[in-house]
Amino acid sequence: MSFLKSIDLRYNSLSGFSSQNMYTNLPNLEELVLANNLFTGPVPHGFWKMRGIRKLILALNHFTGNIPPEVGNLTQMKWLYLERSVPNEIGYLDHFEELDLTDNRFTGSFQFNISTLKKLHLTNNSFSGALPIDLGFRLPNLQGLFLSYNKFQGTLPSSIINASRLSQISIVSNSFTGSIPTTIGKLEHLEAFVCGGNHFTTDGSELNFLSSLAHARKLRILSFAKNPLKTFLPASIGNWSTNLQTFQAHECGIKGNIPSGIGNLTNLQMLGLDNNELEGNIPTTLGKLKNIGQLFLENNKLQGGISQHFCDMKNLGELYLSHNRLSGIIPPCLGDIDSLAWLFLDSNTFTSTIPPTLWTHKSLLVLNLSSNLSS
Repeated sequence: MSFLKSIDLRYNSLSGFSSQNMYTNLPNLEELVLANNLFTGPVPHGFWKMRGIRKLILALNHFTGNIPPEVGNLTQMKWLYLERSVPNEIGYLDHFEELDLTDNRFTGSFQFNISTLKKLHLTNNSFSGALPIDLGFRLPNLQGLFLSYNKFQGTLPSSIINASRLSQISIVSNSFTGSIPTTIGKLEHLEAFVCGGNHFTTDGSELNFLSSLAHARKLRILSFAKNPLKTFLPASIGNWSTNLQTFQAHECGIKGNIPSGIGNLTNLQMLGLDNNELEGNIPTTLGKLKNIGQLFLENNKLQGGISQHFCDMKNLGELYLSHNRLSGIIPPCLGDIDSLAWLFLDSNTFTSTIPPTLWTHKSLLVLNLSSNLSS
């Protein structure tokens, strides 16, 4: 087996090693995957002598103790998935590209000092402290930053623009504060920016970083839900990339009207603006969203009626307009949307009869028209 390059033993019930130095007899080994087993005790010391190893995955076992400084000797290492503490020596790995500490119980601060890193996964731990102000300079090669469900605080550094290859940023459910930097929009490779469940605010009447996103032409997913922004949506969202598929901004205290330019986002599949303070009429341009499947506008102060243009959204599966100030008739053509399964129009002031097309709809699973004046 001396020529073996890869061993994958994940998802078994292995619990011990026949020899503590067995892996020193595998000089050509490049990948060792032991995840999701029942290994206990310290990580075998021989692991840190496998100089050719490039990928080492030890997560989701019951190893004890810490990873020793000798990990810095694995100079060919690119991917490391751990469940124990990380020594500073890991920053010495010249080829290191991916670190995954997802779903563990790490606490304290994290040293963002691995300049070759391309993907950093720290999701679902208890890391705390502020991100370094020079984050983008420390991690210039970063492509994916995943910090969700931790206890990080402070601001999101504007230096993030220096990590110009960033395509994915996920920092959900931390304690970040301050404004979201406009430099986010200058990341030309950005595909997903998800920062919900923090304490971000805004320093002006409009979300400046949203206007800056017109430069992010590859953006597909945007969510800043559950942040106390208390501001207005800028008209410039109509200039965003047509690649956008998901836009979530619920529970943000957003005021004013829904910009008509939102109809330019023709590949949008999910739009969540519920639980805000939006008012005025629902723009008829929403009818241009031919690919949308989920539309959440409930719990706002929207007025006027449901336009016939809603019926142009032929892929609509879920429509939530509850708890607004909508009035007028319920368009019969809603019943012509074959994909419609969930329709919530309750707690408004619709006055029309219930269209027969809704009673005969074959795919409709839930219809809520309660607390209206319909007949």
